[in-house]
Amino acid sequence: MDNSYPGMKEDPRSILLDYLQLLWFRRRPIILITVLIGMFGMAWFSQQLPVYISSSSLMINVPASYSALADSIGLDGNAHDVGNEIEVLKSRELVSKIIKDLQLLVYGEFNPDQQMQSRGLAGLVEQGNTTLGIWKDSIGSVLGGGKKQNGQVRAESTHERKSSVALDIFLDKLEVHQVKRSNVINVTFASFDPELATQIANTLADAFIAKQLQDKLDASENVSNWLASQFSALKEQMELSDKAVQFYKESYDLAGPASTDSVDQQLSDINVQIIIARAEKSQSVSRLAQISSIPDDEAVFDGTIGSWATPRIQQLQSKRSALIDTASELALRYDPADPVIAERNAEITAISAVIRQEISKLAIGLQQEVSVASERAIELEARLSELSLVAGTQHRRILQLAELEKDAAINRAQFEAVVERLKESSFSTDLITPDSQVISRAQLNLLPTYPGRNGKMFRTLIIGFVFALLVMFLLQLRNPGLLSPQHVEHELHTPAIGVIPIVPRGHQAHEYLLDEPDCKFVDAVKALKITLDLSDLDKQVKTIQLVSSIPEEGKTSLAICLARVVAASGQKVLLVNGDLRGSAIEEMLGLPVGTKGLTDLMLSNDTELTEYVMNDKKSDLQFLSAGTAVHANSDVVFSSQRMETINELLKEQYDFIVFDTPPVRMSADTIVFRKLVDKTLFVVRWNKTPKKIARDALGQLHSAGIDLAGIVLQRVNPQRYSTEVAYSDFGYLHHRKL
Repeated sequence: MDNSYPGMKEDPRSILLDYLQLLWFRRRPIILITVLIGMFGMAWFSQQLPVYISSSSLMINVPASYSALADSIGLDGNAHDVGNEIEVLKSRELVSKIIKDLQLLVYGEFNPDQQMQSRGLAGLVEQGNTTLGIWKDSIGSVLGGGKKQNGQVRAESTHERKSSVALDIFLDKLEVHQVKRSNVINVTFASFDPELATQIANTLADAFIAKQLQDKLDASENVSNWLASQFSALKEQMELSDKAVQFYKESYDLAGPASTDSVDQQLSDINVQIIIARAEKSQSVSRLAQISSIPDDEAVFDGTIGSWATPRIQQLQSKRSALIDTASELALRYDPADPVIAERNAEITAISAVIRQEISKLAIGLQQEVSVASERAIELEARLSELSLVAGTQHRRILQLAELEKDAAINRAQFEAVVERLKESSFSTDLITPDSQVISRAQLNLLPTYPGRNGKMFRTLIIGFVFALLVMFLLQLRNPGLLSPQHVEHELHTPAIGVIPIVPRGHQAHEYLLDEPDCKFVDAVKALKITLDLSDLDKQVKTIQLVSSIPEEGKTSLAICLARVVAASGQKVLLVNGDLRGSAIEEMLGLPVGTKGLTDLMLSNDTELTEYVMNDKKSDLQFLSAGTAVHANSDVVFSSQRMETINELLKEQYDFIVFDTPPVRMSADTIVFRKLVDKTLFVVRWNKTPKKIARDALGQLHSAGIDLAGIVLQRVNPQRYSTEVAYSDFGYLHHRKL
């Protein structure tokens, strides 16, 4: 038998053909959905009023000084200023003026009441809710005069709400944006009336420029009024401050700076002298402290005589150091008691005494210098105190005069600035111009911008077509499995030899066939057995195994049903549980669990099966369980010579043997059983088992060289089978034709 399996890998061309077949099969609902959505779109757009759009353009003149300042700090000055002007164009104040000037509340698209009336019954109900408060106030004003004023307030409030709604509608129809990288602003307005759209676009631009000009005029007028009010006060204040300065100078004879120069010079000289005297005293004190710290020990002369020493002391010290060096050299050649050594030590002692005398003289001189410097500093400080008293009074008067002169200068500067600004204001008022200009006025546009019916209808049809495709693919996703024998052969390239229907709800298949032996379910199982016998005409099929790709495919249920149906025909049938990892077949048959079975038979040398085989209580079927040694290695167990011997023994005693083996994706036992059985049935759950999983499992079986009789569709829904098979058959035939 040819074990090649061409369907192990999906052909991309086959996948594409599947999608094309799906589209062709579902062409009628796709066309229907597309047409329905198109008709709905046509009805929707036919109810929409045409919208006309008009645009005007403004050029904003940004001051050069502002742009230069923004550029210097890394900002886009033009964009900032234009952004501010855009907000002004969309301001509620300016829009309210346009609504009032053009009397837009008389137009239906801006009047909330007329809009609600045009919307039919829903609009009337909403209008009734809106005006209900007005009616109540009107009735109250008639019945009670005391509520007349309250009704008037409510009416005014209602008018304000209408104006607010109209303003919101206006802003929704208005679009103001900046042209990229320029100072140009486009003002666009949409309306149901082309003339009104053009008028509003131009009026808004003109009103914006007029507002700019009026704001400048108002600002200039405010500045002029303020300057005029400040002129008299500043002039009077300037004159008073000048008189105060002159009076103060005459009172204290402060006509010039010469009167204070001599005192300041004397103070400066004395301060310098005090600094010098204190420095000399500090230097003498420091030298005296160094001399006083010298110890009497001659050995420390070398380290204590420093920069304070006089030239005489430094000369004597150098001579002493030379004698010490000579004495050190002689000490290496002579004995310490030698006369030469004693002579040198005497010279060192004598010169050290001279150094002490010089130091004493220096200390006495320094003490005298410190005393003289202290007296000099005290004398200078007393003189400084006397002059400071005189200078303090003089300086306070000078500082007071300086403050008066400063105030007078400030008052004069303010007065002169006001005078200059008044001159500029009176001159610039006649030259005020707006910072923007209209560069393009809106033109009357008689072609509606919305809805563009041709383009909208085309897009609606496209949307309808895409939606229809999505619906069809979602419906297809509801059926991920295999639907018919033709579908099985097309997808898995393996023939389907049986279609087993699902039993009625509330029944179990292996029990239902006993209760209803003449039902279509039993006929389907019998047909499967006949097809299985005809799958190989060269030999009798006595042993088969049932496998599936994954659990819950109905494999075990089908194994029991097939075994019971064949046993009911008079043949001696054995059902073997070949799943050592756990199977519910004993529970389904109502037999005890944990009894001796296949693994126990293999561990013994028995040839008598009576101890290991159990009888089905509800049929003539006999059953061989997995046994108690369920933890044994199934690969070793089923591939052993003992297993082949037992298999031959079973064939001698039974006409038909059914092995229920584990799913392919759960265990490799199926591959081991290939030498023990004549044929293998691959069970697929109808409309449930994913095609890819079934394809992968079949690939494993074909790669292992298993003799596959075919595929069985299990648990087929009879109500849905006819419609699903229609599509599946069509796809299969269409694919074969291609």
